[in-house]
Amino acid sequence: MKQQSLNMSAEIDTSRLPLDVRAKLAELELELSDGDITQKGYEKKRAKLLDPYMGRQQPPNTQAQSQPQAQSQSRPKDASPDDSSGGSPRIRRPRHHRRDDLRYQSDIRTEAVQAALAKHRESAGPSTGGGAGNHSGSSSTAMPLAAVRRQPSSAMTQSTMGAAAFASADREHYSEEDASAGSGSDLGDDDDKEVAVDDRHPADGEHSTLDDASVESSLASSSVGGAGGGGGAGHSLAKSAASVSSVGGSSSSSGKQQHQLRQHQQSEPVQPQPPASSAAAAASSTNQSSRSRYSSSDTYIIKGNNYLGMPTNQSRPAGGSGDSSQQLQRRHIQQPPAVQSQTPPMQRQQQRPPNPQQQQQQSSRQQPPDVTLAASAAAAAASAEPQPSAASDHRSGPYGQSRTSAKIQQLVATLARPKQRQPTAAGGSTSAAAGGSSAAASAPDAADVTLTSSDSPDSGGVDANAPRPQGEESRPAVGESLITGPGAAASLEESLMRAAAGPQARTQAVACLELSGKLSSCLTFAKLLNRSKKLAYTLLNRLGHRGDSSLKPGDRVAIAVPNSDPVSFVIAFLASQFAGLVPVPVEAPPLCASATGFLLSSLDIRVLLTTEAFIRTAPKAVAAAASASGSTGTSASGGGSDQLTYPGWPRSLFWALVDANQSNPPKDWQPPSLQSGGLDPASLAYVEYAWGRDGSVRGVCVSRGAALAHTRSIGAACGYASGESLVCLVDPKRELGLWHAVLAAAYYGMSVVFVPYAVMKQDPSCWLRLVSKQRIGVALAKSRDLYWSLLTQRDHREVNLNSLRCLLVADGANPWSLTSCDSFLSVFQPRGLRPEALCPCAYSCESLTVALRRPAGSGAATSGRGVLSMQGLSHGVVRVDSENSYTSLTLQDCGLVMPAGAVAVVRLAPAQPFLCRQDEVGEICVSARYAAHKYWGLAGLSNQVFRCQPLTAATGAPISDREVFVRTGLLGFLGPPSSGGLVFVCGSLEGLMTVAGRRHNSDDLIATVLAVEPLKFVFRGRIAVFSQRILNDERIIIAAEQRPDANEDQCFQWMSHVLQAVDSIHQVGVYCIALVPPNSLPRSPLGGINSHETRRRFAAGQLHPANILMCPHSTVTNLPKPRQTTSAEPLSMMVGSLVQGARLAEAEGRPMPDDGLQQQQGGGGGGWMSLADTLRARSRDPDQRLFTVLSAGKLVGPQAAQPEQCLTALGLHKRAERLAALLRSRLPQSLSTDQQQQHAVALMLPPGLDLIVGVFGCFYAGCLPVAMRPPPSSSSAAASSSSSLSGSSTVGSGNQTIGHQGLPACQAVLQASKASLLLTNQPTAKLLKALLSHHQQAANSWPPVVDIDDKRKVQHQQQQPAPAHPDSDAYLDFSISTTGLLSGVRVTHRAAVHLCKAVKLQCELYPTREIALCLDPYSGLSFALWCLCSVYTGHHTVLLPPAELEASPAAFLFAVSQRGIRDAFCSYPVLDLCASQLAQQLDLLKQKLQVSLSSLRSLIAVAEERPRLGLLQSFSKLFSPLGLKASALSASFGCRVNACICLQGASSPECSTVYVDAAALRQDRVQLVDRGSPGSLPLSECGQLLCGTRVVIANPETRTQCADSHLGEIWVAAGHSASGYCALLGSGFGGGDTDTSGAVDPASARDHFNACLTAGGDTSVRYCRTGYLGFVKRTDLTAVDGSRHDAVFLVGALDEAIQLRGLRYHPGDIEATVVRCHHTVCECAVFTWRSLLVVVAELNGKEFESLDLIPLITSSILEEHHLIAGVIVICDPRTIPLNSRGEKQRMHLRDGFLDDKLDPIYVAYNL
Repeated sequence: MKQQSLNMSAEIDTSRLPLDVRAKLAELELELSDGDITQKGYEKKRAKLLDPYMGRQQPPNTQAQSQPQAQSQSRPKDASPDDSSGGSPRIRRPRHHRRDDLRYQSDIRTEAVQAALAKHRESAGPSTGGGAGNHSGSSSTAMPLAAVRRQPSSAMTQSTMGAAAFASADREHYSEEDASAGSGSDLGDDDDKEVAVDDRHPADGEHSTLDDASVESSLASSSVGGAGGGGGAGHSLAKSAASVSSVGGSSSSSGKQQHQLRQHQQSEPVQPQPPASSAAAAASSTNQSSRSRYSSSDTYIIKGNNYLGMPTNQSRPAGGSGDSSQQLQRRHIQQPPAVQSQTPPMQRQQQRPPNPQQQQQQSSRQQPPDVTLAASAAAAAASAEPQPSAASDHRSGPYGQSRTSAKIQQLVATLARPKQRQPTAAGGSTSAAAGGSSAAASAPDAADVTLTSSDSPDSGGVDANAPRPQGEESRPAVGESLITGPGAAASLEESLMRAAAGPQARTQAVACLELSGKLSSCLTFAKLLNRSKKLAYTLLNRLGHRGDSSLKPGDRVAIAVPNSDPVSFVIAFLASQFAGLVPVPVEAPPLCASATGFLLSSLDIRVLLTTEAFIRTAPKAVAAAASASGSTGTSASGGGSDQLTYPGWPRSLFWALVDANQSNPPKDWQPPSLQSGGLDPASLAYVEYAWGRDGSVRGVCVSRGAALAHTRSIGAACGYASGESLVCLVDPKRELGLWHAVLAAAYYGMSVVFVPYAVMKQDPSCWLRLVSKQRIGVALAKSRDLYWSLLTQRDHREVNLNSLRCLLVADGANPWSLTSCDSFLSVFQPRGLRPEALCPCAYSCESLTVALRRPAGSGAATSGRGVLSMQGLSHGVVRVDSENSYTSLTLQDCGLVMPAGAVAVVRLAPAQPFLCRQDEVGEICVSARYAAHKYWGLAGLSNQVFRCQPLTAATGAPISDREVFVRTGLLGFLGPPSSGGLVFVCGSLEGLMTVAGRRHNSDDLIATVLAVEPLKFVFRGRIAVFSQRILNDERIIIAAEQRPDANEDQCFQWMSHVLQAVDSIHQVGVYCIALVPPNSLPRSPLGGINSHETRRRFAAGQLHPANILMCPHSTVTNLPKPRQTTSAEPLSMMVGSLVQGARLAEAEGRPMPDDGLQQQQGGGGGGWMSLADTLRARSRDPDQRLFTVLSAGKLVGPQAAQPEQCLTALGLHKRAERLAALLRSRLPQSLSTDQQQQHAVALMLPPGLDLIVGVFGCFYAGCLPVAMRPPPSSSSAAASSSSSLSGSSTVGSGNQTIGHQGLPACQAVLQASKASLLLTNQPTAKLLKALLSHHQQAANSWPPVVDIDDKRKVQHQQQQPAPAHPDSDAYLDFSISTTGLLSGVRVTHRAAVHLCKAVKLQCELYPTREIALCLDPYSGLSFALWCLCSVYTGHHTVLLPPAELEASPAAFLFAVSQRGIRDAFCSYPVLDLCASQLAQQLDLLKQKLQVSLSSLRSLIAVAEERPRLGLLQSFSKLFSPLGLKASALSASFGCRVNACICLQGASSPECSTVYVDAAALRQDRVQLVDRGSPGSLPLSECGQLLCGTRVVIANPETRTQCADSHLGEIWVAAGHSASGYCALLGSGFGGGDTDTSGAVDPASARDHFNACLTAGGDTSVRYCRTGYLGFVKRTDLTAVDGSRHDAVFLVGALDEAIQLRGLRYHPGDIEATVVRCHHTVCECAVFTWRSLLVVVAELNGKEFESLDLIPLITSSILEEHHLIAGVIVICDPRTIPLNSRGEKQRMHLRDGFLDDKLDPIYVAYNL
């Protein structure tokens, strides 16, 4: 019963519990994560807390069902033994105050997200049988989750960081949970904007998340008066009547979605919904409370047309973009369409009868992307049994119910169809696709369409019904005049001198607060001046050994002081000012060392100031940084010792100590700034670093005059006076901390107390006690600090804030957090805090302070607040929304324009900065003397940013000829003229994401993400949202740190809910959600998430996520229009091409001499001679050596002196005669002589001399030889699979298919060829016997085995066979294509002789020549070169079996060099092996082995694929130091119907390379472009056509001849073409119930070997169809006879071409893109399944890097090919099967993937 209670407690929806109970639960979770309580104790306490609510929350019938699930989730499946929750003892460090994740909880935002999810379920309910909660009648399938490897050590099921690492970092956990969820706009910002982001909602009716219930009651009863503390940007989210269960709750049906690796799923109940009346009452009370809080007479409330003429949502016309949120939800969230249906989603939606108004709105408005599709399907089918896939129904064996097949079926069922475009609008422009994105304009040919950005007006992507600004043109707002008194100091140094010499000399100037509450490092003004002057003197005169490193005025000096020592920074900064140096404050390394290294180098910085405390800890930091970057760094102390070196930093940087003992300067020495005349005000005062949008670091230059003017301006605005005290909680190195706490404090003689970030983390209320104790009047803080202070209410007893007159809130682009500030005011207003003391401000590094609310007593405490529509803001206009809308944004002003400054708002277009209208959002620009004036070293960007001239829209003239404005990077608008110059900021360019022409703020999206109940799955405050430009539009990426106890099902469920929430509230799709292990996201210096570094790691594939979800189908809507099939006749198209100047695509080789086939080789006599007759004739010369077989050990090993295996013509003749007699004796006696001539004999022999003997023995016996590769043994297969080289298995073991199907392939060849005998040797016979026994096959099912080494005498003599007829079959050639097709062709004696003759003439082979072969000699040209050509021509052939290269990769090159061979033939795997293995051994080959390739005239790669241009070029470049000429490498082309079509000869022109447009090639058009053009594809010529060979390019469908401007099938007519098929088997030949009889359809054979053109050329010529696509281009090169050279270019196999979106894609192009996307991708293969593009990539790295490849592969394919990858499979190296030629067996890979035989590392399903 007790265990049942614990399990029931796990099913409670915590979001519906009271606030105090939720706070206690969060406290328990924090104790559990810190290791302060065991798992058992945690469960007991949690059950005790939830026991009173279990009866009301959960029905009785769900308790039994929820018990097993709770038990299974009691401990994470991937928890390690050293997990902190396991009860292991840990040292608990003292903590003053404990806080929990509830401090970031926003009830209003959470309820808005829940309302959005509820509306989504309601809209999907009628079609799914009751929505997500109804399990019956659901027709949808579950969202396919990512499949991971099933080993326990998988990097995807466990975090890459151990649980012990998480437990040991509990202090970091304490600070990082407080970290920023914002965009991390700068390094110096403490980036803890999480509170400001999470609380971006109005204060109306909100509940505080404090630890004390009294605070909640005080917040509920308080109201803001006057300027009332509230303000800023936040969502106004009304409480929805429809409440949904917690995402993480185990009782939710969508929460029960199990991993797809499990074969069964369990149905789980859904918690009951609360009554709607209670929620409606709560919403009503919320609205009333919010209206009472806005009743201040001094507050401007934005109310429709009363404010700048802004219409409300209710006043918008029908059909506009401002329709109500309810209509928006009904229109936007729709039932996922069935994939089987042919109706597009938008058309199906319009078929439902809407109301007339909604129908009118839908007809003129584009649809947003439906990203809720997969999540709704997942929720509807969470408990459904997985159905067997259609692809696996027909399969037999144990893989009939394939897990992977079921996932692909579910993926197909959940994928949305490609977004359809709206009908063409008036004017011919194509409207945007769903979500507001656009595609290319309609054109006759899609290749001519250029992708444009979705927000480009030319692309038709602008929504015609989007809201437009209606107000008048805004005018710049001017601040009050700045009056400087007559006694004001002329410089900062002079003011500090006055303070040190006056009554304030002994007054405390700076101090630092310690954790104990005491002040340390206290310096009076006199001591501060003295320390600064001594350091200044040291820098100018005594730096380094005898002052050799001293600086001079104007030099730049870097200051890198830890954040825990702000007093040292103040001394270093002021000393630089006294010395006339230019200080450059940077973060202490290694924080952001690589980011600031380039800035320091560009500034030519030679000296860096730091502290001794940092130097002591520097060695560890340097070692860590050096190990991360792969470089070495030296560590030492500064001040003349060995220098510290960091990656990317200047090498000659001198480190000087600020706190070292410096000698006093001479009494008559005066610093340069105080000398007569002083320093030039135009000279630089300091350089402040700032982040760019692209993540680069820039140096913002501020002059001395600007710094002084800004100091005076903020002093006048804040009312600073001498003797006043200031407490600083922000970073003093930059922005507000530098301007107020350093410059203004020194100028006005103010006392400053710094509170370091580490102290603030431990004791958030320390600064409140300090303000109360020392009666401090000014404070600098962030909204985060205010919120933290609320969590320690037990320390507020003695707090009195009546002395605090100015509380500057600095939150950057999110200048005001409503909840934090309003809660702070509500709690501390009874303790003396005045509402007008809260002063927000807006600022940027370029313009410095933009606006600031005047503090109490200034007489200008005006504030404004408005509830704006986020949809209107996304279109760049200001529209008022209703307060109960959860798609609204409450915005608070940032104060008034600064004194002596002017603010204007311009449009975002950088080229034309026109002034915005009054209700239009634009970029805020500032014109003031105190603004910065340039970026260091960036003149062009400086002119654009710092010299902006706003233009009037009416005349286009600048508003002022004298004043220039500075772009701030802030987005906002100006208040009404009556407000006196209020400035409203709603975002920044840095966090701006423009998707489909609409603007979205990253902070707004983070707030929405945080509301999707992430407490159980991800860490709050550890979320980054950024965008990446992909396919001419920005795509939103969300990165978050998941909790270590969150399993994969929960993470994917949470991600699906995030998709729904973001889509419903922001009407934008999320491209990618990546969940990384805890403590993995990069941090900014003060603990926040650094979004710039996160973006860089994501783009570089270094983020290492643990779970990832890609949604390209729903977010990428600007794909080009699918190609439509043309209705023009093929003949008309050909004629049109000819009229335009094209020529017919045809080429012809040299004519074949007529006497080549009649004259006898090597002797006289007439008549036709076969190859057997030629061998008999050559056997008359006993010394003519034809073949030599080499061994790698004999070449470069210790046995190099042993004799080689040679075979002369006489020896071959004798062995062939003896073998022929043996074969004739083993043939059945019942067969006649004529029947024996056509009998097939299978030759299962390894590469060597025996294979040649077997071939000619069959010729002598009158049989048909069938060369076949011996099946690989288990040991060789294991050795091959263990090799680290990609494709090396084909070198040694031949065709390696999935499951080692060598034996089934051999059996299929035997059955198809009807072989009567199997000729082999003893080792192969033993291996075959063992394999047959292992596979339980009877030996009598195979033909009789004949041992080639049988020495027995033949007992009887058979009659000699009759001479071979020229047209009779000589041999059968079997090969396996890349599509898995086993084909056997018949080659006649005439064709064999013709092939040998053509090769002889092409390569100029004569008896005195010597060639080298390293090929797999079982089919095609490889078989002819290995066995036949030497007998015909008489040349010497050096044979090197490819298996020998496994032991010695240099054997082939050494053989070529040692023998001085001029012509060599090899395969692509041989080239790849040599290039990869010998790249680091060039010196050894050249010096020790004396390898020289200068004699090599031609090195030809034999293959049946497109020439691998990249491999050929890299091989040529790599071995060029050995004398290899670039022109020597070439490729050949042959196929199953013709063994050799193209071959580069000795006298042939050099192979040409052309660059074609890839987009045109997808439409079967050939368009030549220049090298390096965008979208260009290099193609290399396949070699010169053989003699007597004619080639035409024909349309494969219509069989008409193509022009040379089109792509078509290559047809060949030659004397050496095959005569026909003898077998043609599909990819299932390996076993099962597939027919392997080898029967060939006569129509199919006639179509391939006797095809004729229907139009365009000679229709009487018979051609053989090769099945390969290519084209012919006439080049400028000339042949030997002076004719123009027609080059044949091969593109790819016709059977392998992928037809998607009406275009023809070639797998090799997509695979090359995938391989280029990341260095860890060693090989790739693509194929399609049910119109889904499946990408299989081999990972040459660690498994935790596999998920980095998912977004890289998806984005790369999108960018280059405009395709969406449906499934991405990451697997181990050597998973992709290859044939003997190194070609990928994609169909075997496809079958293995569908049968779940790949054992992948990770399988991602893009939605």
